[in-house]
Amino acid sequence: MNGKASVGRLLAPGMALCAFLSAASSMAEIVVMGSGVVPTASSFPPNPPHMSGIVLGLPFAPGSIEINNGSVLSQVSTLGVPPFPNPTPSIAEMIAGPYVNPAPLGEMYIAQQGGAGTVIVRGSGSALVVTQSQGPGILLGQAGVARMEILQGATVTTSNLVLSSSSGLAPGVSSTLIVDGLGSRLDSSGIFHVGNSYLGTATISSGGVVTSRGSQNVARRIGGDGAITVTGGGSLLQIDNSSTARAFLNIGRSSTGRVDVLDGGKVLIQGAAIGTDTLGINIGGAGGVAGPNENFLTGDGTLKVSGAGSEVRIKESRGFTTVGRQGKGSIEIAAGGQIIMEDLTNGISIVGRDPRSTGAVTIDGANSLWQAGRVLYIGQNATATTLLPTGPGGNGSVQLVNGGKIHVGDRVYVGATGTLQGHGTVTGHVESIGTLAPGNSTGNLDVLGNVIAGGTLAFELAGMIDYDRLRAADNPVTVAIDGKIEVTGKLHVTFLNGFSPVAGNTFDVITGTTVTAGAATFELPTLFSGLGWQHSVVSLGNGQEALRLSVAVAAIPEPETYALMLAGLGLVGIAARRRKRV
Repeated sequence: MNGKASVGRLLAPGMALCAFLSAASSMAEIVVMGSGVVPTASSFPPNPPHMSGIVLGLPFAPGSIEINNGSVLSQVSTLGVPPFPNPTPSIAEMIAGPYVNPAPLGEMYIAQQGGAGTVIVRGSGSALVVTQSQGPGILLGQAGVARMEILQGATVTTSNLVLSSSSGLAPGVSSTLIVDGLGSRLDSSGIFHVGNSYLGTATISSGGVVTSRGSQNVARRIGGDGAITVTGGGSLLQIDNSSTARAFLNIGRSSTGRVDVLDGGKVLIQGAAIGTDTLGINIGGAGGVAGPNENFLTGDGTLKVSGAGSEVRIKESRGFTTVGRQGKGSIEIAAGGQIIMEDLTNGISIVGRDPRSTGAVTIDGANSLWQAGRVLYIGQNATATTLLPTGPGGNGSVQLVNGGKIHVGDRVYVGATGTLQGHGTVTGHVESIGTLAPGNSTGNLDVLGNVIAGGTLAFELAGMIDYDRLRAADNPVTVAIDGKIEVTGKLHVTFLNGFSPVAGNTFDVITGTTVTAGAATFELPTLFSGLGWQHSVVSLGNGQEALRLSVAVAAIPEPETYALMLAGLGLVGIAARRRKRV
């Protein structure tokens, strides 16, 4: 501590704080207001005890701290060194210092027991430091209404940050975190949880940055309700765990959680590749074993990535994403947003993993992209270790709209309870035993790779040129010649908007370098009287084939056929009369 009483300005209601205060300029200012700002003592030995930190906001006693103009409030812990002197120094004595770090536990409770507390850190050089070798760090909204703002280039450094952390019955608990402005940042060397047990919201905007070294949970426990918004160019939410690959963003772990990445905001998840450990995102549930007041089956998570430059990126190797891991999960990628899993060799994504789960992904817009790793499973359980299916999955659906794109290193696998549909492009092979539905009433599903269509292959016909198409072409990245389509399941066709074709109409519903449908069954709609369906594989030239559905006039029997029919009817009549005589 190197500040002096004459440097800057400190306003306090005559209480002691377990903290270090310093001033970087003559305009530095730390404002402590309200009777609900008190120091707290820990139960750790020796006697007298260490001072554990600050509580802001007690019942009927709100409290606030503002750190402005380059001031620093620091609580740095190194357990095992001598405790605070007895009696505890006052704020004025701490400023006059210098004191050797008295080793508080380094913790801050904002809004306890129904109280209200606010912390504002504003301006370049202004900082709040709450770190420790063990314990909670900053609990924002432990059992009350809490708010923290980090503005205009200020920083907050902590060992952990938990928003709305109470695990007991505490109605009305809520917490708000705002990190706004270029250079404004929050750094947690441990966890970052939002809406842990009650309502919690975090907004990262206009170039603000939030980084944690441990996993991040949104709505971790039953009753939690968490939301994170990352908006604007330069704004970043980051999990950076260089010591282990286990760095996960869990959205809707046990309750309702949401993350919105908008207008150029970014989320970055990275960690070192160690063994078979993975890193990535769980939406609607989580990995591992559920803790107290947790139930992954009730998890309900949503991730939205919208706007040019908006991005969620999973770096390094062995990326892993689940949408509906045990509960309900959804992803919306729109208006040029992108989700990028860099590892196309060992990365894996699953939509609808657990048989009880529901997962849904929508990719809307020609510049919107989901790069999902080596394999994307839809409605199919699988393991991240071998990338192979392990059993039945839940209800999974992926929809491409307005030219949305999927990119995989190997293939998209649609399980028995999965659906891949829409108007867009898949780069990679597609294999389906579920539902493959080209078009979006109507449209084209383009595959740069091969297609094996078991299960159901569904098309809608709305006009002579307005109908769904499945089109496969060669992937220029691969050595092998792609574009082959094999239909082994059911080809189902329905009419749309009252359309009914006439004789001579043809529909090339499938095109590729090679098309085979000998093992397929056809479910075709009823035509006008006297008309019938025909289907065949035809050559289009230029190395392309098509499965063509044609409408033709039903065949009229030749005269010889009529004669045979009449003779047959006569024989039937004679046989009937003989049976009567007997």
